[in-house]
Amino acid sequence: MKLLHIDASILGANSASRQLSAAIVARLRQADPAAAVTYRDLAATPLGHLSGAQVAAAMGAAPESLTVQQELADSQAVLREFLDADTVTDFTRRAFGWFEERGIAIERLMTDNHFSYTKSTSLAELLDRRAVSHLLIRPYTPRTNGKVERFHQTLMREWAYALEYASSDARGEALPHWIEHYNKRRSHSALGNRPPMARVRDVLGFDS
Repeated sequence: MKLLHIDASILGANSASRQLSAAIVARLRQADPAAAVTYRDLAATPLGHLSGAQVAAAMGAAPESLTVQQELADSQAVLREFLDADTVTDFTRRAFGWFEERGIAIERLMTDNHFSYTKSTSLAELLDRRAVSHLLIRPYTPRTNGKVERFHQTLMREWAYALEYASSDARGEALPHWIEHYNKRRSHSALGNRPPMARVRDVLGFDS
């Protein structure tokens, strides 16, 4: 497994997102000790904004300066890290397994147009093997998958910042319990104040 671990928060050790990403990577490495992890801290080493000179150089024009040449090389290195990483594909594979264990057949996968989804050959191969259609939202229309964004907000509000945890490890240990609560006990107004798992049982006909 190839993992690309990226942190971007400027809060350092006080960042919930850094603690969450570290916990996820630690769990993945525990499951696969041979996993290769590439780490980038975009707060400590930020990437520059894409310029017209970089675009021209990427299209084959001679770089205007050594600075542009280096910026282009850095951008290409990051792109290679994204495309080489198995994170998206492995996450999708695990998600498929989780749903299938509960009797849910996956027919379609909807993502945005990020190149980690559209250019990943390993993801395309996984979807092809499972005969899963890949749906892309309309460009620049994040509201199409707004439920995901709302989940992230709820995650931060009810888990990451809901309590004053004794340590990052304690925060990480609380996550599986919160997800269990979210899926099986927490009421959702969009589902008639029922938890998501109750809706799944209805769709599958378990409660009919």
